Amino acid sequence: MNHETTAYQNLPVALGVLLVSMVIAAIPFVMLFKQKERGPAAKVQLRELVNDELGLFAALFGTLFVVWGEPLGDPIATMVVATVILYGAIGLFRENMSFLIGKSPGPEFVRKIEAAALSVEGVLSLHKVMVECVGPNQIHAGFHIEVRRGLPVEEADRISLEVHKRVKQATGCRYCVIHVDPEGAERVPE
Repeated sequence: MNHETTAYQNLPVALGVLLVSMVIAAIPFVMLFKQKERGPAAKVQLRELVNDELGLFAALFGTLFVVWGEPLGDPIATMVVATVILYGAIGLFRENMSFLIGKSPGPEFVRKIEAAALSVEGVLSLHKVMVECVGPNQIHAGFHIEVRRGLPVEEADRISLEVHKRVKQATGCRYCVIHVDPEGAERVPE
């Protein structure tokens, strides 16, 4: 309950470290900023470098306020840094939320899969079509095709491979699991 004045030590060192850190973080920032075309990784890195610079800038001002005898600047700078981090986290979450929860690419994509699969001779029908986005431009698909009962395994495998090839050509889907069912097989309820 006793009130004591906090004594800050090594403030010039802290200011020097902050300024050097700002310069070091600015080098890749400037290099990325000059690039005309940026891929997804470079965009994320650029955003994080901006966040780093904003955080360092807030820390610098908090330290300067302490040097000038205004200790309230330190907690205010801490809140600014926390806000910058929170804003970045919310932005990343919003950008990636659809991939985290398995967003559907839409009914048009499913129709393309169906058309490609049914175009293969020997495919009688398909069911249990499941597709989900798992990343930018990356979709996973899985479905069952029905083939003539009594078909040799080798022929069913050939049909499955042809379906996979056509689905990949029609949709660009890289990962596709195809289950081969005999005609009229009992289906497990979905």
